[in-house]
Amino acid sequence: MTIDDIALTLHRGLGAISIARLVELFGSASEVYAVGENALVEAGVRRDIARDIALRQTHQMAEQEVATLQKQSIGYTAVGDKEYPRMLCDVPDRPHVLYYMGNIECLKGHTLAVVGTRNASSYGMIMTDKLIEYLAKRTPEATIVSGLAFGTDSNAHRAALRYGMTTAAVIPAVLPAIVPSEHSALARDILDKGGVIVSEFNSMCRPSRNSFVTRNRIIAGVSEGTLVVESKASGGSMSTAEYTVGYNRTLLALPGRANDITSAGTNRLIVNRMASAVCSGEDIVREMYWDASDPQIGVLDFEKAEPDSTQQRVLNNMPTSDPVSIDTLCERCGMSKGELATLLVDMELDGIVRRHPGDCYVKV
Repeated sequence: MTIDDIALTLHRGLGAISIARLVELFGSASEVYAVGENALVEAGVRRDIARDIALRQTHQMAEQEVATLQKQSIGYTAVGDKEYPRMLCDVPDRPHVLYYMGNIECLKGHTLAVVGTRNASSYGMIMTDKLIEYLAKRTPEATIVSGLAFGTDSNAHRAALRYGMTTAAVIPAVLPAIVPSEHSALARDILDKGGVIVSEFNSMCRPSRNSFVTRNRIIAGVSEGTLVVESKASGGSMSTAEYTVGYNRTLLALPGRANDITSAGTNRLIVNRMASAVCSGEDIVREMYWDASDPQIGVLDFEKAEPDSTQQRVLNNMPTSDPVSIDTLCERCGMSKGELATLLVDMELDGIVRRHPGDCYVKV
């Protein structure tokens, strides 16, 4: 982490995607400042922004920012640092710098985002508690991620603390402020129990209503998967779900009554096959593949079959980490969609591949 990292985020007109692209293109924030104005323009940066970067116009502000952070005991980390959350590194619109209070190391292990409506029903609150209680017994090292908001978010944080799990809160505010302020005591409990409070906003930012939506991409981005407990057909939780699918992460949803408006969003996610239905903690462990060695929780109860020549051709065109869409596989394998879809079902039953939301597949 250098002054260059913070300075790069202070240039007006440079968004998260642009910064990520420049850092990937040139190797680091320091190299972005070293290449010169013309190279930046050739890379697609507007001339006025490229000139400001070349002249290091924001470095004095960055130095002041570091002094403020140190005075307030707020941590900060940039892409490429060992502290930066590993899952967030793969997100194209990741924040280049994260600010935090507490133990950011808790985001290096298993992570599950639990989100939902602010108007949580008793059903949603009870199920959130029971699901997290189960996870605390099966995967106590996992971290529960949420947004510290009223309703489902705060219930998820409290359940994690109650059952001895660490929990991380991503907030749309400039640290050390807590939003909502009514949850300041909860935030202290999160920190006291080894968790972390995270924000992408520096002290020169003025968070707006849109900050809640952009915050949701971080909740999805730091997590291996997202569980939507309850949600209307639209809202913050549904935006987190969209980010989760866009990042090729596992999306889970708690089914509700068909005529319950509070579950309209989660039911739609399940019906549209964007999310896997979760009715128990065991479902979460299985879908997240957190305990595949356990015969009761494993991927499948069948003995894994050896692929035949046609299946092997598909496997040769399939990555082992990032899920690939069935359309892409059709192009790579030279097969029709119907033929490939039938083959993939057999391969999934044989324990050779795993299906992700959006008709994407990955090797097991």
